[in-house]
Amino acid sequence: MGIVTLALLLAAAPAAARESPTLTRSELTTLSEEELARRIFGPLGADLYVTNMTREGRRPWEGGWVWFWTKPRKDWLRDGLCVADRMVVQLAPDRLAVGDNPAMHIASVETGTVYIVRDRKMATKLSGFDPDELKGQDEACAKLDPRRDSIPADSGWQLMSAFELMKKLGDGARAGRAPAPIDCTHIDFSGPPPESEAECLTRLSSLGEASVAATKECSDARVTGTYCIRVQTYDRFIYFVLRFPDQALERVIVEGMEDTSAVE
Repeated sequence: MGIVTLALLLAAAPAAARESPTLTRSELTTLSEEELARRIFGPLGADLYVTNMTREGRRPWEGGWVWFWTKPRKDWLRDGLCVADRMVVQLAPDRLAVGDNPAMHIASVETGTVYIVRDRKMATKLSGFDPDELKGQDEACAKLDPRRDSIPADSGWQLMSAFELMKKLGDGARAGRAPAPIDCTHIDFSGPPPESEAECLTRLSSLGEASVAATKECSDARVTGTYCIRVQTYDRFIYFVLRFPDQALERVIVEGMEDTSAVE
């Protein structure tokens, strides 16, 4: 089968629902992940990676969540990176369902892309490759498991920029100098702000490239005149505001996370 994409999966789900037996709450917790993928997406499910996040013992009407990833493929804009589509499917019983084992339907679908840095040197180099270096990238990406070592991001450029910005912030914090004006007022979700910028930087001194858990765009450069990248760490959101279009770092905003279980 060819490369399975997000568009194909979204198109396949309604047909699979019509052709497969109704999925029940009990099956949601007992079927294998491979069978769940087939029941929800039909034949395309065979090419997906699956993690069933549904908790056994929940009350029947609470439903559950299943995460799906396509097989990674080469990022078409940046060599050395692999990209996969991710779907988080929430299943819930019909509003009028009765009994302990109600039929389930798709209540919501959250979609996005995740990236794997397969070859950091290539991903950083951008150009000037020997033709032999560029061969076999799709095949190499397809062997990787996106459930491990992948990072949610809107684009490969955004992810690589996040690595660079987090290294710059961590290096600056350890040296006692922020790389740009920094706002640490809400470094904790609740509680008083740091008494000084020095205290803020001390608390950020452990940051680096490895701290990047997810990245996301947080402004429209065409409207605001700036480009914003939100980097998610284990317990904080860090907003890097870049001047548009030259991408010079203008300021950094650090916000504590209310619920660390929200880490993607």
